Amino acid sequence: EELDKAELDEALEAAREGRTLAQEAELVIETAWEALEMSAALHARQEGHELQCAEAHERLGDASLQNEQPERALQEYCQARDLLCTLREGGTLPPHDRRLADVEFYLGVTNLQLGALDEAKAHYRQAAATLRLRRATLLRASLDEQIAGLEQAVAAGGGGGAGPRRRDSNSGESWSRSRCTAQKSRPHPRADCAGGATSSVASSAIGLQNSSFPLET
Repeated sequence: EELDKAELDEALEAAREGRTLAQEAELVIETAWEALEMSAALHARQEGHELQCAEAHERLGDASLQNEQPERALQEYCQARDLLCTLREGGTLPPHDRRLADVEFYLGVTNLQLGALDEAKAHYRQAAATLRLRRATLLRASLDEQIAGLEQAVAAGGGGGAGPRRRDSNSGESWSRSRCTAQKSRPHPRADCAGGATSSVASSAIGLQNSSFPLET
């Protein structure tokens, strides 16, 4: 991998000073830590940057937790949560925002490392409740979208009049059966002269009648 001039100069300086890889890693972590602290301080001075400030404190909490400094992590996470809760109470942040659940979860992890079991359980429960609220809110949004689409479809199809009336299945079936019974009981005027042809015509008529008025199932 190619190095730019600044990285090459830094590597040469490290070699001249005899710094080990562990010392270099510690220096990088320290630099990143200072950058996060500076970011948190700068955002804290600017109005309307509460969300960015909370994120910087949360990242500082992550770094503290990874470096086995749970006391410092607890302090940073608490500052991040206070800022997020202020935004939530002010209406800027919805109560189901994922960041609220994240900071509660890591507060639970930190308190667990510190041996504060009751506080850890409380933060875990709060994180779980926030995630359940988030899931329910997303489901409701999806259902609202489906309902809106169905309402539009109903409105678009409801402007063409009453439309064809649907025959009741029971009444239609009774009507067809009564016609069939009457057709069979009433003698055909040409029964004597038509012979077998009369039965054929009657069957065709009944079939035509049934095809015109099908029984609804």
